[in-house]
Amino acid sequence: MSTLDCTLRLENLNGKLVCRETRGVLVLCRHQQEGKEEKQLLRVRMQNANNRQIELGKNTLKIWRQHIKQGKATIQFKEDNLMLYISMVKYEKLRSFLSQIENIGEIENSPKNLPTSPSKQQSSSSAIILDENRFRTKMTITKLKDYPKNGFPKNLQQLYIDGIKLQNVDIRWFDFFIDAIPSSLTVLSLAWCSLVYFSNRITRLRNLQSLNLNKNLLKELPEDVSFY
Repeated sequence: MSTLDCTLRLENLNGKLVCRETRGVLVLCRHQQEGKEEKQLLRVRMQNANNRQIELGKNTLKIWRQHIKQGKATIQFKEDNLMLYISMVKYEKLRSFLSQIENIGEIENSPKNLPTSPSKQQSSSSAIILDENRFRTKMTITKLKDYPKNGFPKNLQQLYIDGIKLQNVDIRWFDFFIDAIPSSLTVLSLAWCSLVYFSNRITRLRNLQSLNLNKNLLKELPEDVSFY
């Protein structure tokens, strides 16, 4: 069993707050019911809210580590589109804890859990899909569930995310989203997204030529991006 004392907050990608920011403890543990496979679990114990239990492994979609040295990280789960925001943790403890979560994912997705003799046709099809995604230059997202689980293609040039209500999305999530966009991007459209906040991290996209923010709730842009 491994534990992590931290400040945490839970919400889903639709902007619904599951737990306000509070001190709590994250616990990695195992659970097995008779006749069933053992499960790896993350227990979220919170001071000001009901405890929550989240299954790990395939349920863990992505871990953001950009600010890990500041004791911050974000974990996205498939279940309920949950986002777990972690902060106020010592760097070494956080790094070790996240590595354990990643290892659980690697174990559950290891070759021993896959069919022992997949057909050549299946292997070829998978390779083609992966290759197409790798070199994709244009992407359109119309629902939050369409957000790429494995990140954006490195050669992406045009990204259209129109008509998705993002007014309640956490500021840190939006910063992470901008950081995840490859620098090759030249066109970004975020029209009709009900945005109330816009990140000045957009300035890292040096090749960006077109930025569409029509029909949002923005009252002003950060000073650093006013030239857009």
